[in-house]
Amino acid sequence: MWQRDKHRNRQTRISTQQRHQPPVLPPTPALRPPPVTRPSPRPAATTDQMAAAPSRCLLVTGPPGVGKTTLVTRVFETLRESHPHLNIRGFYTREVRESGERVGFEVVTLDGRTGPLASSKVSSRESVRWPTVGRYKVDIASLESLALPELQVKDDTDLFIIDEVGKMELFSSAFFPAVMRVIESNIPVLATIPVPRLGRDIPGVARLRNHPGAVIYTLNTGNRDAMREGVYNHLSSLLQKRNAVRIMSRRRSNMKKHVSFKLNKLCFSVLFILQHQAPTSGSDLHLQKGEIRKIQIALALTASHAFFRTAGGS
Repeated sequence: MWQRDKHRNRQTRISTQQRHQPPVLPPTPALRPPPVTRPSPRPAATTDQMAAAPSRCLLVTGPPGVGKTTLVTRVFETLRESHPHLNIRGFYTREVRESGERVGFEVVTLDGRTGPLASSKVSSRESVRWPTVGRYKVDIASLESLALPELQVKDDTDLFIIDEVGKMELFSSAFFPAVMRVIESNIPVLATIPVPRLGRDIPGVARLRNHPGAVIYTLNTGNRDAMREGVYNHLSSLLQKRNAVRIMSRRRSNMKKHVSFKLNKLCFSVLFILQHQAPTSGSDLHLQKGEIRKIQIALALTASHAFFRTAGGS
């Protein structure tokens, strides 16, 4: 009997402990991070889409040695011959060779000034701290002294040419912000960028490539002539529209000045007559000073209203 009571008490204690224990929940499945999706590269523009593309930023890309700089310089020369009044700013880069061997690169502004960009034979004390790309040491100070003044956004600039936005140029901390100011402006831009190497793109170049206002032209040995003609036609269309807007703005400004001059002349004539009229007895032409002031205000309001109507409707 004593053993039976002991067993009953033990069962009661176990059931009480089970009642107060929290329920056992099934294990929650491990959360998996969402799959990383890379943005698909923007398709290159076709020859038929070049003239219809509304973009003001033309980016020419292609493998090394395919002729990006040659395309840019030939388009520049053709534009300068066909539109001699254009104000084109920018620069391009070209190889420096000695005995047929490439030993570096140099920066050439569109007005003919040159300066070193990178060299494999530089051995000055300052060049020890210069960044390197392969066997070339990049002269950032020389690049900035030539390229940055050419990338200043001014109202009288019709076109920017930038060759190129690559790894060497992006070592300059001031170069990419200057390029972005040009891209964000309302001025057409023709620039070159390198192709991604081993599937990896330079961050600055990727930002330009994915810019919503940019259109990509991929150059190869089979489409160089068609691309050059298409880029030239695209830029010519943009420059003609820009010139038409500039002419319209100039006409509007001249019309504003003409209307303002005529209205001021009319107001002064009326005020002169009102203030210098001879008072005559029994005449209604004599006006008191308060009435003259009211007429002055009315004429000023009328002139302002006519001026802004002309400015907005021209």
